[in-house]
Amino acid sequence: MITPGFAVHYWSGPTSVEPTPPAVTPWPADLPPRTYDAYLDAAWNPQITPWFGGELDARYGMYSDFTKFVNDSLRFTGKGMAVLTFSPSIKIKAGVWYINRNQIKILPAGGICWTPNADVYFNIYFPNPKIGKRLTTWGNTEWWLYASGDYGGGKWAIERQNGFVAPDPFAATNGMHDTFDYNDIRVAVGLEFKTLRQLTGISRWAGPSAAS
Repeated sequence: MITPGFAVHYWSGPTSVEPTPPAVTPWPADLPPRTYDAYLDAAWNPQITPWFGGELDARYGMYSDFTKFVNDSLRFTGKGMAVLTFSPSIKIKAGVWYINRNQIKILPAGGICWTPNADVYFNIYFPNPKIGKRLTTWGNTEWWLYASGDYGGGKWAIERQNGFVAPDPFAATNGMHDTFDYNDIRVAVGLEFKTLRQLTGISRWAGPSAAS
């Protein structure tokens, strides 16, 4: 299955902060207020035997502030998981996520997926665990309550715009192309609906997060 995607990220700021030790000019806040994702995602879940299968995903796209196209704007990510089915209610998954960021390239992934009945599931799975319970079925639409943990963030190519001009020492970085990444770990609860035609929707509330 091939799916196109587009996302806009609104960042708080930019805000200048004083460097340590204090300097004549404040540290430049030269990250953009918005970055964008435009990508194609291809997924394939082969079932080789009744007990052994896989989950494969590849994504290629442009991730930047859209000021100018550079090679760093293009980014490839992917996932490869082996899936062992021990029973209709228990699956074990193990593999890697290739997230391709500045500091972190590969994440190990895996865990257990337990579905004791049709109304409850437990995906005890790193890096994105999730548990859910079906609240009701209204017509052809199922309504689920869930709680999840997320390893989010991303990486973008940007053009630095700090506003400094020569002879200020920061002027050398003004207009320079660079990349920055953001790694986010958070917990969330939400409401999700699913239809027989595979249409889904999510409303969620995220709690405190740790970011770098």
